[in-house]
Formats: sequence, structure tokens, C-alpha cells
Amino acid sequence: MYSKYLKIAFLNLTFLVRVLMAYECTPCELRTCVKNPSGTCEADRTLARDPCGCCDYCTRLEWEPCGGKNWEAGYCGVGLSCATVNGTGRVTIPDVGVCKVLPSNPNAGVEDEDCPEMSGCNRKAGLCSCDTRRTCIYAFSYTNLESCIRATGSDQHQEKDPGIKYKFPSVSGSAACVFSGCNLTDRGCVCESQSCHDNFSYLNNNECQMAKDQLMCAGVTCPKQPILDCPKGSVLSKTYTPPAACCPSVPAFCTCNFRVCEERECSHGYQPVLVMEGKGIPGECCDEYECQRVSPKCVHNEKEYAEGQVYRMDTCWLCQCRGGISFCSKAECAELECESFYIPEGECCPVCKDESCPDLDMYCSLQCPFGYETDDYGCPVCECTSQIPKCRPMSCSKICPYGYVRNKHGCEMCRCVKCPPFTCDKECREGYQQNKKGCSICLCKDESGSGQQPDAVDLAVCKAPGGEFYVEGETWQLDECTYCTCRKGRVLCDTEVCPPVLCQTPVKSMDTCCNTCAEGKIKNEDYPSQMEVALIYQSAAWIVAGILLTTVIFLIAALVINKKKKWVQMPCYSAPKKVRNTLTP
Repeated sequence: MYSKYLKIAFLNLTFLVRVLMAYECTPCELRTCVKNPSGTCEADRTLARDPCGCCDYCTRLEWEPCGGKNWEAGYCGVGLSCATVNGTGRVTIPDVGVCKVLPSNPNAGVEDEDCPEMSGCNRKAGLCSCDTRRTCIYAFSYTNLESCIRATGSDQHQEKDPGIKYKFPSVSGSAACVFSGCNLTDRGCVCESQSCHDNFSYLNNNECQMAKDQLMCAGVTCPKQPILDCPKGSVLSKTYTPPAACCPSVPAFCTCNFRVCEERECSHGYQPVLVMEGKGIPGECCDEYECQRVSPKCVHNEKEYAEGQVYRMDTCWLCQCRGGISFCSKAECAELECESFYIPEGECCPVCKDESCPDLDMYCSLQCPFGYETDDYGCPVCECTSQIPKCRPMSCSKICPYGYVRNKHGCEMCRCVKCPPFTCDKECREGYQQNKKGCSICLCKDESGSGQQPDAVDLAVCKAPGGEFYVEGETWQLDECTYCTCRKGRVLCDTEVCPPVLCQTPVKSMDTCCNTCAEGKIKNEDYPSQMEVALIYQSAAWIVAGILLTTVIFLIAALVINKKKKWVQMPCYSAPKKVRNTLTP
């Protein structure tokens, strides 16, 4: 017997420790629980004790508020989680959440782990009262009715789930005393059973409580709530009104409905690929997927290669993945006319060790007025020296991606170079092939002149950022401002740098890279042009000259008149007068 009590005490302690670790609740002795007058809950709701272990509430349904301080907004029913309003996780107390199904909760609809359903019995007024409820702490003294009766020593007990406590009148044996119902009094709802008089206003306690709430809130005007239009994938939650209040304390809000979030189904040959992960907020609730074609891949050395990808099996074999099959071609090395040769690291074909330098005219089309750069062996390479010639500034409106043509002095002229710089390690006796633009590419002309090429994959292949493949020497336009060239298997791009524009609203045409000013309008349009400024300066000079001339004429006239009128005595206008000597000897 004592072992059972110890077991029950241990269960109580275990649940209490888990609750206190998970939540910071107000002690139960400091809280006032709102009692449920009927002792029962509506359909689809069950009576459950809050996770703080203090008060019994009816569980909340889907899209109803939950959580709050001390879980006063309620606790969710089985299969629902008290989730955050915006997000995919559970709410953190004391925040208010909403009851719904979370995608991260695989046990939706199964037994609640936090507050499971428990059965047991307690003694009330010397009688055994048994019940089944969801509770976060073990709230029963006895595990079943038999143990409760054995402990009390009496076979008196109440039926399971007693519900409402009714008053049983002393009338017995009368066939007319079969009426039952409830009346609303000053003390609240009073219900009776087996009454001899049918003087009840309400059939049951639920109707009586609803009438009581309506009378209590009569004349109360609640604030108007805004009408929300929830985005796709979200729903409008329900409001929450506390048991002893008339107006809702938690308004309705938009929250994500994860039930509508499903992984996209694609047709045969395509697979769903996640392009944007849902954030759990209205408007961005669900993950977004895109159906992409499933292409077979090639595998070499435990590495996968996608469709069209070019890779090397070794230094002499170049392969391309096509439909899950590797199409490979071996490099064909030219015959060397030397006795000593070597194979450079990472290369396939041998190279002569001869001290003589190769002839640039055989594979280089650059015209360098100031000479060519040299390699580590002192041999010229197909790159012009960086000597800067003394040239006059060139004004040219042409945009040349490959630069300008230079004259014999090495100065640029306003003519565009048609082809990109051409370099090729092959020696072709019959010359090189040309592309559609008339530029040389690193492919030899066959002796028959047919121009046909084998189907094998050429080794000089470049892969552009967009996934396209180009052969050696081929040039393409990446965008309006960038031109790229395939050179020795690498993509070399040159981006045009745009000068600053001198207008407030620059425009950009479709076939140009840089912004320009519309119709020659420049910044500070309110200011005069250079011609207008020159006219202003000339006008000002004439005005000043006129003023000075007028001033000089006025001064001369004043001096002449003053000389005749003698308004102002000026000694320079008269001869010195002789002073008579009045002294006599």
C-alpha cells in the first residue's frame, strides 16, 4: 500500500519538475482560477489542467488563441500545438499563440506529450469521485475506483464523470416527479432533478449559463475589430474572451495554415527542387518548389558530372557528358622535329627542348609596332610589349570590344579591330580555319580543303558562365558591356567602364552599354551655355566701358566749368599774385 503512495508521489514530483523547468509560472496560491460552473466542456473539448498545474480549463480548438501569462489564454486540444503567430515553432510563454497543426510535429493527432490524458479518483466528502482528463501534472490520489474504495473502507461512491451536482428532493415513489431543469437566480444557475413541478426556465445547465452570460454583457459595447484580408496560405484566427469578461482580450489575426502546404508533384522526368523556403508568416507560409528536368549524370573517380559538362579523365583524354554517357577524345600530338623533348606538367603532348624559338608568324596574327613580350627562355610570345607611344589624344565615338587599330607609330585610330587576339599552340601548314566573322580559330585547315571536322570533342573548349561551350579563339557577348573570349581553355572577359554622364536624367538605349544624355541635355540645365556666357561677358564689358567713359566726360566738363565760375578755388588754375610790401624802410 505504501509503495503505491510512493509511486503516486514520485509521479507528481516528476510532472511538477518538468513543468517548472519548461515554464515560469506564478505560484498557484497567488492565482485565482475561474471555475467552470457546469464542470463539463462543449463538444470536441476536454477538461485539462494548464501546464502550470493550477487551473482546469476546457481545451482550445484549432485557430483559437492559447498560451499567454500562466496559460490564461488556454491550452490546445489533442493533435494541436500552441504555435507562434508568425513562425513554425511552438510559442514561448508568456506570449500568446494559436492552436494549429505544425509541420515539425509528426505526432499530430496522437497523445499529447506535455499534458496527456489521465484517469484516476479522488475522495470528496468521504466519497470516491473518478474522472478522466488531460492534465500536465498527476492530479489524482488513486489510480482507479477499486483502490479508492479500498482506501476509504466503504463501497459508497459516485459514478464516473459525475458532472453537475443536483439537488435530490425527498419526494419518492411519485410517478409525477420526473421533471428536471435549471433556473437563473441571484446565486447563479440552480438545477434540479426529479421535481414534481415543471417550473424550469432552461432545460440544462449549458442553456442557463449562456443566458447568464448574455444578461451579464447586456449593454456592453466592445471596440470594433478591423476586418483582415489574410493572404494565400493563411487563415483568420478566432478571438478569445475570458470566462468572466464580455469583450475579447485577444483579437483575431492572420496566421499560416500549414495543412495546405504540400510538396509539389512533378510529371515523369522532372523532380521538385526547393527554390524558396517558407518563413511561416502570412504571405510566405509554404515552401516553393520548381519542377526541373532529371538528367542522367556521368560518374568518374566517384565524382558526378551533369549533362553537357566537360571534364578530363587524364591529361590526354577530354570527355563530355551526354545522356549519362561519357564521350571522350584523345589529344593528337604533332610530330616533333627535334631529338630532345619533354612533356610539361599537366600537359599531354611533348615539347622540344631545342634552343631555337618558334616562328611567331606561324601562329600569331598580332601586329606589335614595339615588339613582342618574351618568355622565360627569351623567346617571343604572342603578346605586345606594354611600351606607351607618344600619341595625340584620340576622340572616337566607336565602342570597340577588341580595341582600336594602330598605325605604324603604334597610335590608335578610330577603327575597330575586327577579331580578338589570336593565339594557338598548333602549327598548321595549310593555315587556320575562320569562324563566321572571318576571325581565325585554333583549328587547322584540312589538306583537301573540305573543311569538315571530326565529331570528336575538341580539347580547346571553354565553358561560359551560362553553361555554353566555345572553342579556342571564339568570342561572344555576355551582356551589353561585357565581351568574352575563349583562350587556352579559359574564359577571359573584358567589361567596358562607362564614363560619368553630365545630365540629371540619363537614358540607356538597347544596343549600348553606357548611359547617355538625351538630346545633349547636361546637368545644371538652368545654367547658360558657353556662347551665352561669352555674350554676357561681352555685354558687361561694354556696359562698364560706357560707364567709365561717361564718368571721364563728366569730370572734364566739371573742371572746365569750375575754372570759369570759380566755384572751388584751385591754385593750379591762376597765376601767383604778387604780395605788396607794406613795410617802409
